[in-house]
This record gives sequence, C-alpha cells and structure tokens, in this order.
Amino acid sequence: MNPETNISIFRAPGKCINTKKQMNFFSGSESERKFVNFIQELNTSVIGMQSENTRECSSKSVQVLLDILNQLGIWVREIPPSNYAARFGNIAFRSWFAQLEKSSIELLSTILPPSIQDAKVELIPYFLQSFGNPSRIDYGTGHELNFVALIYCLYSLEIFEKDDFSSLVNFVFKEYVQLVRKLQRVYRCDIRVIFGQLLHVFRLEPAGSRGVWGLDDYTFLSFYWGSAQLVGHFLPNSVRDEKILRENSEDFLYFSSINFIKEMKSGPLSETAPILYDISFLPTWKKINSGLLKMFKAECLGNFLVMQHFLFGSIITFDSN
Repeated sequence: MNPETNISIFRAPGKCINTKKQMNFFSGSESERKFVNFIQELNTSVIGMQSENTRECSSKSVQVLLDILNQLGIWVREIPPSNYAARFGNIAFRSWFAQLEKSSIELLSTILPPSIQDAKVELIPYFLQSFGNPSRIDYGTGHELNFVALIYCLYSLEIFEKDDFSSLVNFVFKEYVQLVRKLQRVYRCDIRVIFGQLLHVFRLEPAGSRGVWGLDDYTFLSFYWGSAQLVGHFLPNSVRDEKILRENSEDFLYFSSINFIKEMKSGPLSETAPILYDISFLPTWKKINSGLLKMFKAECLGNFLVMQHFLFGSIITFDSN
C-alpha cells in the first residue's frame, strides 16, 4: 500500500456531503490535502512537457488503463446514436453506459492484482461516474473529478507509482479527454429542419454549467495541467492565434481544449469563454497555472453543487470530526 494510506477493508463509497456544514468538514481536511497534493504532483510532473504522440508508457499498469479507455471508445463506434430526437442528448448514450456498467467488474479486474481484487467495490463507482450521467445525459467537471479520484485510488493502492505521473497526464488523461469528447460528439441529435425551423445540435449536456461565468462547461484539469505543459513553449496570448492552436493542439491539452470550445460553440473566444480569453493576457503560464489551481479548489473542491455528489470510502475518506 501507499505509505499515506492504511486501508484494511474496502467498501462501496457513498455521498457524505449534504449540507454546507459537512462541506466545511472536508475543506481543509487531511483527506482533501492528500487529494490536492496528488493533483499538484501530477501538475509538476508535466511542467514544460508536451503530450507524447507515441505509446511508450511508463508501466504496464498505465498501458492497462489505456487499453480500458480504448475499449470504451470501441463501444462508441459499435453503439450508434439513436434517430429518436430527445430534448437533451441522444438516448443511445444510455445503451453505451449500460455496456459500461455491465463490463465494469471485468474491466477493473485487469488492472488489480489478485491480492486486492476486493478493491473493485470501491473503484467501480468512481469509474462509472467518470463518463457522465445516463439519466440526465450530461457531463461536466464533477465527472472529470471522479476520473481523477479513480487514478488517485489506484495510486493509493500502489497500482501506479510517482514515476507514472507524467504518463498519467500525457497518456491516460489525454486519452480520457479524447474519449469524453467523442461521447459528446456522437451522442447527439443531428441538425434537423422541422416546420421550417433549424433545431440545435444536442450533445451531452454540460452538467452544472455556469455559462460564461465558469472556466469551461466540461473540463477544468485540461487547462490546469495543460498550462503546466506550456511553460517554456508559447506565450499565453498564443491561444488567440488560430494557426498556433491548429498546429499544436495534439501536443498540448490546453490548446486542444480551446479548440474543442471553438468546435462546440459559435462566436469569438471573448464571448464563448471570457475567463480563458481574459487570462490569455497574463504574462506567463506559471502565473496562469497557479491561478487555475486556486480556481480549481474554489470552483470544484470548494463548490457544494459539485461535492454533494462526490463519493467517499476507505481510500478517499470523510471525517466529520
């Protein structure tokens, strides 16, 4: 086991934050400190390092998790979107998610050694909540947080080591982001003309979106870790250069995330993502990176609307004392 954990009995994680008072118990707790420290260490591991275009992973465990994500992408190709027009999203997403639920035990068994197969009971809920909500057919930063919680749990179980950190961002998280973007693109209704009116393209709805008052509808850590990658490469104002974005989006999470905003929304960045536009005028990526960490703590870990859905168990603990 990781020296920071002392796990004897695994249990299915559950929701523990139902009031603002309970939210305060988690804020500043040892459990939160360890989780944030993990996220910061992942950030440090990719400073000045662009996403790798090869598949040379740091360990077998990293490759196994990549294989799992690849399988989920195969199901997207095998489960086509429905022709039925729903108000939000495409109902075929529920079929994809049902396949995810059905196969979750088998998938996670591949990454755990025989001695801790019991940990699946604790990992599966984080795994399932990493890809959106099948009832609402939506996806947002809370789901992204669950995927990072899954990686943190695997690190706590010594499935991953610190030598894997840069690969976890440059390979695993990049692959995860590409998968959820694929989900958002595929499970939508086609543009249709009904009674002479052009209807919107319905994608996975952004969960808990704050619109222009939030950093992004779907992701946060793509920008935090992505800004670390860009240290020493481009100036922050490069996000306003279409040529730089187009030519470097495969190498940098930040640029690919900006491009995805441009794909999903029409209009200039100053209108579709004003916070991202405004911070592009800051002098350095280091300043942006430190500011995004503070924002992450406030907008994600410090946001009651996000944390009321977060799960706590024997690895990520909640202590009301």
